[in-house]
Amino acid sequence: MRVLLVVSVIVSLAATSALTLGGLLAAPAFAKTCGTLTKKEASEILGFKVVTTKELSEADTEGCDYVTKKFWSKRFKKLDAPLKLRITVQPLTPETEGVLTQLESDEDAEPVDGIGDRAFYTDSNDLVAVVGDQVFQAEVTNIEWKGNELTKNIKQPERAAMQQLVDSAG
Repeated sequence: MRVLLVVSVIVSLAATSALTLGGLLAAPAFAKTCGTLTKKEASEILGFKVVTTKELSEADTEGCDYVTKKFWSKRFKKLDAPLKLRITVQPLTPETEGVLTQLESDEDAEPVDGIGDRAFYTDSNDLVAVVGDQVFQAEVTNIEWKGNELTKNIKQPERAAMQQLVDSAG
C-alpha cells in the first residue's frame, strides 16, 4: 500500500511540489487563487464535501487548499490531516523551467496530453501544467491508496481540477 501524506504547512512540501519548484513558480492572472474553483466544484472533484478553503502565498507562488472533513485513516485523523486538494500557480521563469525539466525527465514522471502547453504527473503524482508563462499544479493530499485507486482517487481529481484551472487561465 502506498501512502501520501502532506502536512498542511506550506513550507513542508516534498521536493517535487510546486511550491518547492523552489517558491520559483506566481499568479498574475489570479488575485485570489481560491476563487478559481468554488467549494462545490472542488467537492464534486474530490467526491467529498469541501468545508473550508485556505489561501496560500509564498514568494511568487499563490495557491489554495480545498479542505474536506474526510480522514482517510485513523493515522490521518490523529495527525489532523484531512483529505484536500491543493492548487498553485507560479510564473514560468528560466530557473523554473530548469526545475520543470528535471522533474519531467524523472523516470517516474508521466506525460499528460490535452492540458495546457505541456503537462505531466511528477514522481509523487502531482499534476503540473505549463500554460503560456504560468505553471499550475494540482495535488490531492492526505490519502492512502493501493492498486488502481491511485488513478481514481488522485490522478482523475487532479486532472479535473487542472482542466478548470487551465480553462480559467485561457
